[in-house]
Amino acid sequence: MVELFGGKKEAKGIPTDRIIQMQQQGYSNDQVVSVLQREGYRSSEIFEAISHAEIKKGVTGAPVEDISEMENPMELKPRGVAEPPPIEGIIPPMSKPEIGTEKIEEVAEAIIEEKWGEVTENINTVIEWKDRTESKLTGLNDKFEQTKSAVKGIKDDLLAQLSEYDKKLTDIGADVQAMSKVFEKILPQFMESVGELSRLASGTKAGKQIVAAASEMEAELKRPRKATVTPPAKTKAAKAKKSRSDEIFGTGDSEEGEETEEEKNDKKSIEDIE
Repeated sequence: MVELFGGKKEAKGIPTDRIIQMQQQGYSNDQVVSVLQREGYRSSEIFEAISHAEIKKGVTGAPVEDISEMENPMELKPRGVAEPPPIEGIIPPMSKPEIGTEKIEEVAEAIIEEKWGEVTENINTVIEWKDRTESKLTGLNDKFEQTKSAVKGIKDDLLAQLSEYDKKLTDIGADVQAMSKVFEKILPQFMESVGELSRLASGTKAGKQIVAAASEMEAELKRPRKATVTPPAKTKAAKAKKSRSDEIFGTGDSEEGEETEEEKNDKKSIEDIE
């Protein structure tokens, strides 16, 4: 981390002896702090070193200025004798400097400002990360909504097709039921008529043929229906062949020739029954 004042120093800190030496030379605490700050030391290190210097001075003994204040032989002179003027170039002893409240507040503010800068930098990093995360989440949410809309459209189309198929099946079922009801009403009457005809014409060959044809028709009606296929066009050979009804009732194309005597008799019997 870049320090608040100047470059980064070694971790060993400020020599306490140097601060004591500067104080003995007459530097005040403010001057000591200013000098060390220009050299690149942090305010917290300077403040801690000054405190250690004060403790060390109290343990090792009285400072230089206290020793100079002790009595010496020169002070035993009579009061009438004037003291010699101080020698130029010698720094007179100074009183013990004290750390003022203002300086403590200044150092504390510097430390707080330094720490607050670190906290602000970390907060800005967190804010940037939060913005990036929110942007990604917004993009994912948009894609999710698009996918949701597409799936909903497919679902609606599928449901519409299923509903249409269900409607068609319902219509077919209704038609089948209607046809079944019609057959239920018609078939008994038809079979009753066929039975009556069978009893009347049982003694003739034509009656037997009618009974056989009715039985085949009944079986055909009862048989399940399949999909019908349009029959191909009749060939000449098919046209020439007589149908079963033509054989029963003796009808057909004039090209087949004249009716036989037996066929004429059968036809006459049927006319009599009618």
